[in-house]
Amino acid sequence: MDAEKKGKDAEETEPWHKPKNGSVFPKERVSVKQMVYKKVKQVVVDFVESTAKKGSVSPAPEASNSNHE
Repeated sequence: MDAEKKGKDAEETEPWHKPKNGSVFPKERVSVKQMVYKKVKQVVVDFVESTAKKGSVSPAPEASNSNHE
């Protein structure tokens, strides 16, 4: 009877280790400096691309040929 009890208890109890969802290998760690650099870089790139698409970038002013003396 003890053997039957142990078998039932083993099946009904939860395992001591619960598997996690996701990858077995952890993600590569990234420093805060790298994260900030990537974010600032992305903001600058997005800004430059948006201004280039709008055509709001004016060409450099040409030098005037007339003399103002």
